[in-house]
Amino acid sequence: MQTNDLDRLSALIGSIYDCAIDPGLWKATLGLICDELDGHTAGILVLDYDAGQAGAIGDRLVEQYGPVTGWGQRLVDVFQSLKRIHRPFLSRSLTELDEPILLPRDFPPTSASLAEPAHAQWAVPQGIHQVLETVALSEPRRLGLLSITRQQNRGEFGNHEVATLRRLAPHIRRAITISDLLDVKRLEAQAFKATLDELTTSVVIVGEHARILHMNAAAVAMIGSDGPLGERHGCLVGTNKSEAAELLHVIDMARSNETAMAGRGISVSLTGSDGLLMATVLPLSRGDVRTRLMSSATAAVFINSGTSSRLHLVEAFGRMHGLTAAEIRVLGRVVGGDSIHTAAERLSITEATLKTHLQKIFSKTDTVRQIDLITLVGRVVPPIRDVD
Repeated sequence: MQTNDLDRLSALIGSIYDCAIDPGLWKATLGLICDELDGHTAGILVLDYDAGQAGAIGDRLVEQYGPVTGWGQRLVDVFQSLKRIHRPFLSRSLTELDEPILLPRDFPPTSASLAEPAHAQWAVPQGIHQVLETVALSEPRRLGLLSITRQQNRGEFGNHEVATLRRLAPHIRRAITISDLLDVKRLEAQAFKATLDELTTSVVIVGEHARILHMNAAAVAMIGSDGPLGERHGCLVGTNKSEAAELLHVIDMARSNETAMAGRGISVSLTGSDGLLMATVLPLSRGDVRTRLMSSATAAVFINSGTSSRLHLVEAFGRMHGLTAAEIRVLGRVVGGDSIHTAAERLSITEATLKTHLQKIFSKTDTVRQIDLITLVGRVVPPIRDVD
């Protein structure tokens, strides 16, 4: 990649992180992403597979960019169709999340998606023949997508566009994850500390060398207990040496090269007395929006164990025990309550293959039965809701 391309990509990543603090910037940032990928329109949408039930957030078009034609608004009329098309992507593992989805290339082989209203009534009339997407939010029953469309007269998305979105994907997910935790329309500098103090999520603002500049009330309580993080000489430290080293490395990258953070995933797993937690780092040392929040701040560390991290926690558990990506997928189905038959069917593998994976999981976790494995996982991971 040429220097100019790297500079442009770095600036785009900075714009994405600014959106975590001011979600109102997403429209302009979608425009930048659309220009970078030579797209026609772009949007962020959430598909809620519990829509209509008590407590569900519902399907929604979060933001859109493109020609003012009314097609963005008409997208809401085909949400049920979109949910049928995207159901196979709902249970993606962490190892798959950064891989872009290209439709119709990635339709399931037996899918009738080309006859779905989303394709026939929404895409075709606009001349849209491809949609390039990345999973922006992954939960057991909620799927967030950032999508870029391309019309036939622009040709097809190529390897360059797919590779670019692959590089942007973890930054997009990190920004949206943090924005979801903050749950604010815009975070102003004068209200920064007050907003953080209202959160139940632990947040620690650090400067160079992980020097603590501010902790919200939840973080103070966590650090004052037998948690995974502590304070030493005014700096953030971890109780687990390897986990602390990984977190400090990500914090340092947030200061020196936020673009390189993509290769570290969006979160770092931490082992606490109450189970596994996830630390998500937001860079603060660049950008007009982020740099004005707190003087000398280089990063904000969000420590969360809520429902949005449950699948991530299963994968963190799997990585801690040396499980392969295939074994982690089997683990997720088993601890989610699937039978051998159902798990094999949903993972599109034979029961014999699933049993082979399961035996390897038993060996690596020092368990001998499914109930022992479920009990072990249950000590560190909250109950997982089914994905269907």
